[in-house]
Amino acid sequence: MELISRRRFSQIAIASGAAVAISSLISKSVAQTPGVVIFGVTPGTVSSDASLNVDSDDVVESEAKENSVVENDSNPKKPVVIQSFNVSNGQTKTVTTTQAILGKGEFVSGFAVSITGTLVVATSSIAAEKNSSSRLITLKDNSVETKEVSGVAKNESLDLIELPDGSIGGVVKNENGTGSREIVDVEPESGAVKKKTTPTILPIKGSLETSSSITSVAKPETDTQALEIPSELPSDKEYTNVVVCPDGNRYAFLTDFQGDTSLVNITTGKTVKVTFEGKVWNNGFSGLVCAKNNELYALGGRRYETPKFMHFVDKETGSLKRLGPFDVATITLGN
Repeated sequence: MELISRRRFSQIAIASGAAVAISSLISKSVAQTPGVVIFGVTPGTVSSDASLNVDSDDVVESEAKENSVVENDSNPKKPVVIQSFNVSNGQTKTVTTTQAILGKGEFVSGFAVSITGTLVVATSSIAAEKNSSSRLITLKDNSVETKEVSGVAKNESLDLIELPDGSIGGVVKNENGTGSREIVDVEPESGAVKKKTTPTILPIKGSLETSSSITSVAKPETDTQALEIPSELPSDKEYTNVVVCPDGNRYAFLTDFQGDTSLVNITTGKTVKVTFEGKVWNNGFSGLVCAKNNELYALGGRRYETPKFMHFVDKETGSLKRLGPFDVATITLGN
């Protein structure tokens, strides 16, 4: 075993015999950083080397050798980079980097971590590359697998939702912003996307806040509740970044034509303007997560602002507290 510096997490290539247990690495990363840990995913740099190996910074088993990244526009494929953000101190660290796997025009549309520690990345393609189907990329143990998504049309994209029972759901939406947004179950092992037909079981006590669009059935003898999530979101509003909290409440962002953004509790219907430093947020968000304590964290930047930042979101007032830079495509909860 090679001992590497403890000061940073590892960035490890998944390629050519490098045996890296992704789920173990994720668990180790979370265990070594108590508190809320958020994972981010983003396309990496175009490389001429299919086995993109990089430095490691944690105490891990690694057979990868260091290689420099070489820019090569003739090879359009890019790796997938997974990073972590520690809410308590704002530190960002690279967890792992895959081999070049994203094709030309392919972008990340969703990200989730399953209850078993499997990282699931959903991809779609820009309009010019619509001959390509949406894909699921799964990183588990020492393997990276890709599967074409069944149940999603070529003019649609798939966002992923981590559900409180550990399963993965999603929102299928038309890329032109019209039509309904179907809520689905996602099977990472097969790539199948299916209409949601079974309730999500919540291991909580007490009653949920309910509205006409959600039903809860208490089971006090097992301290669980069955959460009925609707089959689709309202078609007259363009909800983005849908999350389901452990307490059963569902949240999303709603952005108007001017860019002004509101936080919506879909369960209760409560809507508040999102504000930062006393001004209404005007650029939407790239991601939203709900922690185990039901607190919300959002990824985004103001218009013309780079990089993106992580923010704590006050559910009652909509005000943001900036936590630190985190320049990734989208996020999911790490623990």
